[in-house]
Amino acid sequence: MDEPTPVPEGYYPPEEQLESFEHRPRSSLPMIAGILLLIAGISGLLTWSTFLAADATVFQNLLPPDSHITAQQVQSFLQTCSILGLVFSALVFVGGIMAIRRKSWGLAMAGSVLGLFTIGILFSASVFSLLGLALLFISRKEFT
Repeated sequence: MDEPTPVPEGYYPPEEQLESFEHRPRSSLPMIAGILLLIAGISGLLTWSTFLAADATVFQNLLPPDSHITAQQVQSFLQTCSILGLVFSALVFVGGIMAIRRKSWGLAMAGSVLGLFTIGILFSASVFSLLGLALLFISRKEFT
C-alpha cells in the first residue's frame, strides 16, 4: 500500500537538530571576546569623541611658529579622522554584542578587525580587539 518515502541520508528532523544544538558544548570564549570588543568600542568612542570636540586653540601651542600648517587645518584633519574613528568604534561595539549573543560571526569578526584601527586610550582598543579577534577565530563553531 502506501509506503513511506525513504529519508535522505543526512536529514534530521527539526526537533533532533534543535536537541543536538542545545547539547553542543559551549565555551566562554565568545563571551570573553564580546566583552573585550565592548571595552574596545567604548574606549574608541571616548577617544575619538574627545578629538572631535577639541578646539583649534588646543593645537596652536603644539605647532611650531614657522609651521606651514595652521591650527584650523589640524583641527579639520582630526575631525575627519574622528568621524571615521567613531563609525569604526560603533561597529566594534556592535561586533561585541554579536559575539556575546553568538550570532553573526562575520559581523563580530569585522568589528574586531575594525577595532584594530580605533586606537583607543593608549592603544588599548587595538590590543583588546586583537585579543577578541583571536578568541573569535578559535570559537567560530559556536556561532549560529
